Amino acid sequence: MKQPFPWAETIILSLAVASLLLITYANARRQAQAPRYDTFSSYDAHSGGYRAWYELLQREGIPVTRFERRPAFLDDSVGTLIASANTTEMILRGQATGDVTGSLQAIDIENLKRWVQAGGRLVWVSDGSSDESLVQTSLINSGQQRDDSVPLAHAPLTQGVTSVSSPGQRRAAYGANARLQPLIGDGSGAVVADYPLGKGRIIVVTDQNLFDNKHIAAAGNAQLALNLATGGPRGSVSFFEWVHGYAAGGSWWTILPIPVRAAVIVVLAACLLLLVGTALRFGPTARLPEDAERTSAEYLSSMAQLLARG
Repeated sequence: MKQPFPWAETIILSLAVASLLLITYANARRQAQAPRYDTFSSYDAHSGGYRAWYELLQREGIPVTRFERRPAFLDDSVGTLIASANTTEMILRGQATGDVTGSLQAIDIENLKRWVQAGGRLVWVSDGSSDESLVQTSLINSGQQRDDSVPLAHAPLTQGVTSVSSPGQRRAAYGANARLQPLIGDGSGAVVADYPLGKGRIIVVTDQNLFDNKHIAAAGNAQLALNLATGGPRGSVSFFEWVHGYAAGGSWWTILPIPVRAAVIVVLAACLLLLVGTALRFGPTARLPEDAERTSAEYLSSMAQLLARG
């Protein structure tokens, strides 16, 4: 017997596909209409992001991750932390989305310093408004129109770098801190400087535009970006994405006791079996007889059998 066409199933499937396409289109429109500003985030593929730096390290075979938690959660698994907090980006993000996640407090700065003192390596790409306890010097605007900084010392961080170039004008003043060793700079100040802190080190970079997607290919910027990430003594290289609003942590599932998780899995499996059992046909459709009325002879026969049994 010829089976009828499954109109109901076809309509439901078509509506589900149309809903997915509509959600995808709406998400693409929302991203296209979102206000653009320099984020200095490794997720950002626009001109003001650090996606190219992240992918450069991946292509070079360097274990690179993204750290999306507060500094208190840093441990030995992270060898080099690249942080590029930007106050302007945070203000614009807060105005556009209302999200102010990533604002560094005094306790966060202290946790960063504690992690460095324990042996961590922090690459602090400064926006000029960062805490001076991390920069360890005063940052000044040199007034130059472009950056033609060159290596000032022979060190692993300057190996293969002949010059760096970007429109940034911020410099670290020479001589402001005897422990701060200038590595790359020009006549007005240092662009890259290094100083020890406990068992670790902090590398201060005064120009965030050096490594954004627009300028990383200029001069020796890419080589410097690679050197900054490969000098750590342990662990992986992580981009500090929490300061850009990407916050990760324990989910509700991870904090549930194991028996509760098992019960949830059993309930979901039962619901899935019920859904499959009601949606799929495991045999031909049973058809009711066309003439369902009983004759009087059948009624009398059934009553006679009942009385005989009685």
